[in-house]
Amino acid sequence: MISKEQIIQLYIKNNLKRNEVSNVLNISERKLKRLISQYQITKPQKLRQLNREKTNLKKYGVKTPSESSNIRKTYIKNSYNKWGYSNPAKSEIIKNKIIKTYSERHGGMGNASASSNQKYKKTMLLKYKQKHNWNIGILRHNKMDEKSLKLKLQKEYFTKKKNGTFNISKSELEVKELLLQKYPDLECQYKSELYPYNCDFYIPSLDLYIEFQGLWTHGREPYDFSNKKHQEIIQKWKEKSKTSKFYESAINVWSISDPLKRKIVKDNKLNYLEFFNIDQFMEWYNEEQ
Repeated sequence: MISKEQIIQLYIKNNLKRNEVSNVLNISERKLKRLISQYQITKPQKLRQLNREKTNLKKYGVKTPSESSNIRKTYIKNSYNKWGYSNPAKSEIIKNKIIKTYSERHGGMGNASASSNQKYKKTMLLKYKQKHNWNIGILRHNKMDEKSLKLKLQKEYFTKKKNGTFNISKSELEVKELLLQKYPDLECQYKSELYPYNCDFYIPSLDLYIEFQGLWTHGREPYDFSNKKHQEIIQKWKEKSKTSKFYESAINVWSISDPLKRKIVKDNKLNYLEFFNIDQFMEWYNEEQ
């Protein structure tokens, strides 16, 4: 039986989409939807927004469709055809409709609406501890922090990739040296549009992705939600995670992150190999010509 705690962990804490959660739990989206309703689980709007941005980035390459030049051109073209303007808001028909709607709902437009003013002040107090945002530098500063963090993470990735300073185990280093003997075009910590993770190894000449899951946090074998033994291991790790964040991380790696990576591999039909120990790797390596 799938518990409420399991769904909250995946759907809320890890902010997975419903189809991703259903894949991890190996159930249909329809059944997951019923369980979410039964357990009265509601995903916060902020998390929904993050998922929308993630989908838009994958689909259009931007956080919001309006940032795409192709979509903007289509929008402008359709607006001209229908209203005679690049923006419908410039149409007198739309302007009058907006004024009428605001007047009916809020008693006026902008500052003329008492309800809008109250809502604005309440929001400002909650977010910035002030009734008015006279100092717009606060907003700019917050946005700058977000951009800086993103640039910082990107810089760290490329620096580690350039200097070869990603944390790797002794066995993984051995695998790397062996692969280089046969495949001098080998790339390490490789990311692509089809596989947006730091893949341990990629061989361009074979178009082959290789993950060496040598650490125990990968579970020694692919995670299977229906496997009783695997569930027992997860329960043991959960107990240990109460006093160790390392075990909490291991739970996420083995039961969530790795299965999602495998799903990406399957969906994109990638040439992919996964090894959990050096013996498995050597068996493949010695057979590979």
